[in-house]
Amino acid sequence: MKLFFVIIALMISNMVSAQRLDLFEKFDFDSTYAVVGIAAWGATGVDKEFDFIVNTPADLAQLKEDWVFTDKAPRYFDNKKCLNIYVIRNKKIVSSSLIDLTYSNIIGSGEFYAFDKKKLRKLHREHNFEYQFQKLVFNTAEQYNAYLDSALLIPSFVFMTNIGKVYDGEFTVTIKKTDTTSSPAAAIGVLSKQILEYASKDEFRPSYKADEYNVAHPNDMRITVSSSKKVYEKFVNNGYKVGEWEPLTIQTTSFWKL
Repeated sequence: MKLFFVIIALMISNMVSAQRLDLFEKFDFDSTYAVVGIAAWGATGVDKEFDFIVNTPADLAQLKEDWVFTDKAPRYFDNKKCLNIYVIRNKKIVSSSLIDLTYSNIIGSGEFYAFDKKKLRKLHREHNFEYQFQKLVFNTAEQYNAYLDSALLIPSFVFMTNIGKVYDGEFTVTIKKTDTTSSPAAAIGVLSKQILEYASKDEFRPSYKADEYNVAHPNDMRITVSSSKKVYEKFVNNGYKVGEWEPLTIQTTSFWKL
C-alpha cells in the first residue's frame, strides 16, 4: 500500500511539472547573471514602457520564485507588440523567451501560458533599464569576435544579441510531430544524432524559435541549423522538408547602460 501511494505521488508530481512553466528553474542565479526585458525588434507601440533589468542575486531569486506559470493560454501571437526576455551570464545571452503583450501570454518550451502584465509594470518601475544601443554589421567572424572581446572589457556594456559561435550560414529542417519527436528538444535530438554522423558537435547548432511559422503550425517543428555550408551539403533529407542554404551576414545589436 505504501508503494502504491508513492507511485501516485510521483505521477501527480510529473503531471504538475508538465502543466507549468518554471521559466528560470534551471538557473542558479548569482552575481554573474542578469535578466533583461526589452522590446523585440519590429515591435510597435511598446517603446520602453516595459523594459527592465534585474541583476542582483536577491532580486533574481525573487524573480525566479515569481515567474512560474500554470495557466495554459490560446496559441495567439502578435509579433508587432512583444517583449524579449533574456537571461544573461557574464554579458552573454544564455537563454531567451518571448512575451506577447497583445494577448498577454508567455511562450516557453513550445507552449503558451497566461501572463499578467502587472509583473512587467512592477519590474519596470523598480528595475528600469536605461540604455543606448548600436546596430552593427560584420562581414567576417574575425571582425565580430574582435569587437566582442573589446566590448566585454567595458563596464557599461550589458550584452549583445547573437552572442556565441559564429557560423557561415543556416538552413531549416521541418519535422512532423510524432511519438519520437513530440517536443522541440526531442526533434533537435533526432536531428543532431543524424548530423553527428558526419560532423562534430562544434560544427553546427540546432535551435527552435517561437517564430510565426512554429506558432501557426502546432503539428510541425521547424528547426534552424546554423553551420558551415559543408554541413548543409552533406545533410541527408530523410523525408524532412529542408530549406535553402542562407549565408549569414553577422548582424547584431549591442546594449550599453547609460
